[in-house]
Amino acid sequence: MLIRKLDDKDASICAALVRQDWNTTEARWRLLLSVGDAFGIELDNGELAGTVILNRFDALAVIAMMFVSEVHQRRGLGRKLLQQALKQGNDTVVYLFASNMGRPLYEQVGFTATSVTSVRFAGRASLRRAASRDGLRTMTDADIDEICALDEEAQGGSRRRLLKALFASSDRALVVERGGGVVGFGLSSWPTDIRQLGPIVARTEEDALTLATELAADVSEPLCIDILSDQQTMLAWGQAAGLAVVDNVPLMTLAGARLPGRRGLIRALAGRPFG
Repeated sequence: MLIRKLDDKDASICAALVRQDWNTTEARWRLLLSVGDAFGIELDNGELAGTVILNRFDALAVIAMMFVSEVHQRRGLGRKLLQQALKQGNDTVVYLFASNMGRPLYEQVGFTATSVTSVRFAGRASLRRAASRDGLRTMTDADIDEICALDEEAQGGSRRRLLKALFASSDRALVVERGGGVVGFGLSSWPTDIRQLGPIVARTEEDALTLATELAADVSEPLCIDILSDQQTMLAWGQAAGLAVVDNVPLMTLAGARLPGRRGLIRALAGRPFG
């Protein structure tokens, strides 16, 4: 048994491994592997039994894709993988979104639940484009520096590589520009067979609602969006859009550390693997 680094060549096997429990694709894994430090635990017969990713954004890091196949659970493999990932982030604030199954392990290694959870809405939205679109326009390559700066202010760490990758794979990418600068942005993409809305980062709730509505408007296919529980206006938007809450999981930080940045500007996550 060995723990090894995963790379782009492992995307298909990773997708096949976790697909038994999670809705994912090879393309999604290629994105994950291009952004984070990924590790797999390989058995003596060469079988990949589990995965984990540490997505590091300067002094901030997110644990993602922590998975051990059902037939190999309760053998300590998950702990080994998690400890390997944490070695890469020993000088960062580390956090994650915990499933019910994973939470006992996370607590054992020192993660503490915060008062915030991630509420996932999914379904088919019943929305039309907003009548008022003050400052709203399509995102361009020239906006990258400004959206990265706004996102870094919100997160407390630079996610430039992630944002560029999400922009490149997006089907809708929007900014709100006012006073000569970008005050909000939002993206949507198809990481799986469900359209993912997010990230949405905005200085005001009004702009966040405009971005969310425009990203979801006139879309007949199913979509999902992950909203933090302290974003009451966005939670109300999800309900009004006709989406259903499909799960609600806690945000946990290692050793109870406080997350950096102006977190209130994060109106919707880029997905739980990225925060």
